[in-house]
Amino acid sequence: MNVSESDRRGGSHLFASEEWRQIGDSLGLSPRELQIIRGIFDDSKELAIARELEISPHTVHTYLERIYRKLEVNSRVQVVLRVVVERMELGSRTEARPVSFTVSTEQSTVDKSSSRQRTSEQTTAQ
Repeated sequence: MNVSESDRRGGSHLFASEEWRQIGDSLGLSPRELQIIRGIFDDSKELAIARELEISPHTVHTYLERIYRKLEVNSRVQVVLRVVVERMELGSRTEARPVSFTVSTEQSTVDKSSSRQRTSEQTTAQ
C-alpha cells in the first residue's frame, strides 16, 4: 500500500501556520497547547508528541487535560471538531474582500469584480 506524501505529513497541514496562530489566539491557547493539538491532528499518540516536542509523556497528558477543559471537550475527536469549527467561524468573520477576475473571449477581455456582482444580487433580492 502506497502512502501519499500528504498522508505522511498528517492533518496539521490542513491549516497554514498563520491560520494555526489565529485559531490559537481565538481559543485562548498557549503556543505549547497549540503544538499538542497539531500532534492530535497528525494522529500522534501522547508518547510520539512527547518525543517530537522533547517533553515527558506526563507533561503531554497534563496539557491534553488542560486543552479539554479550555475547549470544553472530552476526546481527541472533539478537539479536532472544535478546532475545525473555530477555523470555519474565523473564516466567516473575516471581511469579504472583492475578488477580481478576468474573462477572456476571442474578441475582447472583460474585467469583472465579485463586489459588483454581490451588489446587483443584493439589489435584486430587495
